Amino acid sequence: MSPLDFAILGGGASLGAYTRHIITQKAILAPKTLATQNANLVVHNSHLAACLSPPFHIALINIMGSFILGSLYGYKDGIMSLKPPNAALPNSVLKSSPCRLPPLPPRALLFLGVGYCGALTTFSTFSTDTLALIQASNYARAAAYVALNNVGGIGAAGLGFFLFKRAVPVLARI
Repeated sequence: MSPLDFAILGGGASLGAYTRHIITQKAILAPKTLATQNANLVVHNSHLAACLSPPFHIALINIMGSFILGSLYGYKDGIMSLKPPNAALPNSVLKSSPCRLPPLPPRALLFLGVGYCGALTTFSTFSTDTLALIQASNYARAAAYVALNNVGGIGAAGLGFFLFKRAVPVLARI
């Protein structure tokens, strides 16, 4: 890995970790802030607060990161599907290709995919949160947390991939 690639990866990872930290801080402080602002607001937002409260905010972070990563690979796959199947075509034919969208540079995938999404999402926190719920005998919450992380993460990655792969041909004609 070149020093530039290392810096690009580190920059993406720093932003991903910072994003997760900010979301975690907001999730920890949100119920307290809502409670001090208005008692009725807490009642109306109790389901939202439960979804965003620790550890479920980690599931939402993992789902968000999965969607972003799926979207990146969907865009990349969509661009690749627009290229002519015969790479031996002359440049004049390649230049007249209907695709006006730029391909995703490898360093963009390094920054956003490996760096940002890799540091944003967290399997280790998901694992230890699940163990903490089990140790506290919160079996239903543990099962819901595992299901939300796995089904939600895979579903979000698939949705991002599908949406962006389908959007590329439409956007390329604009």
